[in-house]
Amino acid sequence: MNPSLQKRLTWQLALLLVVAMAIQWGVVEWVLDRIIYNHVTSRLAHDAHTILAQTRVHPGHDTVLVQADPIYQQPWSGHYYALKVGGILLRSRSLWDNTLPLPEVAVGSEILSNLVGPRQQPLLVLTRSFVKLGSVVTISVAEDMTSIHQGIALLQFWHAMLSLLAIGVLLILQRWTLRRGLQPLNRACMEIQRLERGEVEMLHTVSVPVEILPFILEINRLVATLLRRLQRARHATSNLAHAIKTPLTILLQLGSNPCFAVQTDLQETLRRQVEAIRQLTDRELKRVRSAGSGTPTRNVDIQEELAALVAVLKLAHQSKEVIVSLEVPTGLVLPMDREDLLELAGNLLDNACKWARSRVDCRVASDAGVFHLTVEDDGPGCPDDQLQHIPERGVRTDTTKPGFGMGLDIVCDIVEDYDGQLTLGKSKHLSGFSAQVKLRLATP
Repeated sequence: MNPSLQKRLTWQLALLLVVAMAIQWGVVEWVLDRIIYNHVTSRLAHDAHTILAQTRVHPGHDTVLVQADPIYQQPWSGHYYALKVGGILLRSRSLWDNTLPLPEVAVGSEILSNLVGPRQQPLLVLTRSFVKLGSVVTISVAEDMTSIHQGIALLQFWHAMLSLLAIGVLLILQRWTLRRGLQPLNRACMEIQRLERGEVEMLHTVSVPVEILPFILEINRLVATLLRRLQRARHATSNLAHAIKTPLTILLQLGSNPCFAVQTDLQETLRRQVEAIRQLTDRELKRVRSAGSGTPTRNVDIQEELAALVAVLKLAHQSKEVIVSLEVPTGLVLPMDREDLLELAGNLLDNACKWARSRVDCRVASDAGVFHLTVEDDGPGCPDDQLQHIPERGVRTDTTKPGFGMGLDIVCDIVEDYDGQLTLGKSKHLSGFSAQVKLRLATP
């Protein structure tokens, strides 16, 4: 299976986007976490200074009074503090029966920690030490982070959704951009199909992107080279066929010499072989003339050409009164050389008319660029053990019929030229011989 450029680029872009989004996700989460924690820490530090200011320390007395904000008086409010002055330990009413750790902290220093507080609340705890009126005051202030964590989770959810949406939109835009960028290649492909059908002789280079232009120019150069080689081959074939005509004429004249009159078998053999060579040379000359100087492929009206061919064959075999049935879809046009079609169908139909008792069926169909030609007759058919030898050049399974054994091998040559398939066998419909041809042709 050929790799898809679009799929490969899509996967590469998707991988890059996932990596980029993962890095961006990590950076955003880290920055957001720092901002939130710095904000909460700043608020806790402010509360610690407020509690320190509201603390009344009486030197020489074991009395410490704290006038804290009302939020510290409400049980499990999410805001807590604990305070230690000397041997005196105080805590907010919001802690109820719970405690808040007071680690040893040097004066002027602080400790920030995460703990599990009352009712499994996640707490951010700030512990600081101060000196007030000669006494060391250690204060721990805590805040419930549940609502903040929920807000962060919601923000993460929408961040993830927007990131996935951005990846999807970018992939769609990339796919659309790639398809738009590949349109010149699609147009070039259509031009190549037109070239195959013989509608143009070269690919157009107007308005072609510079990235694709060298590719188009190389194709045009290749087509020009192949056309020159084809022309040289045609000229060589034509010259050879013309050169053979003179020796053939001499051989025919020698065959008519009175000295061969007593050897009629030799004379007939010579005449038949010379006639076979003459037919071959005439066929090649006709193909060269019909090919012309341009591209050989042209659109052919199948119904019109086969109808004329059947009419000629009926006249040629009128002594047998063979009924030739022709089934061709109306308006079927194929990108095929006209002479190739006539050679292909003509040889198959002529062979069927020779062997048919009374009927020959010819059916044509086209499906998804595949041309199907089926020719069947109600003749004696061919033994299975001889079917594999029929396509061999010059092989004749029965010499009682006129001919030189060149019909089916010509058919094989044409089928091979079009990279097609020829299937020979017994007709299921007429019980005679069946020939089925399948050619892959570009749709006109």
